[in-house]
Amino acid sequence: MSKDQNQEACSHYGLSQNKVGAVSLCPSCGVLRLSIAHVSIRLEPEDFDQLTQLMVSAQAHLEYLADAHEASLAGSNVEAPRNMH
Repeated sequence: MSKDQNQEACSHYGLSQNKVGAVSLCPSCGVLRLSIAHVSIRLEPEDFDQLTQLMVSAQAHLEYLADAHEASLAGSNVEAPRNMH
């Protein structure tokens, strides 16, 4: 089945959206679609879970860096988050 035929066979149920993008699920095949601007990525549930973990870890790292910068300006230290790798 070609990519276009496969996408036509899917009907998407919206799970979440915000100003950045949207996530939807095809109940027939179980594939999740992540749409950001004009880019759409189809992911198996396990891959979506891994992407979610990646984003949560990256967010924790960004928050740590911001806190560390703020603490360095104040002359103190900040403990690194556990999931940072």
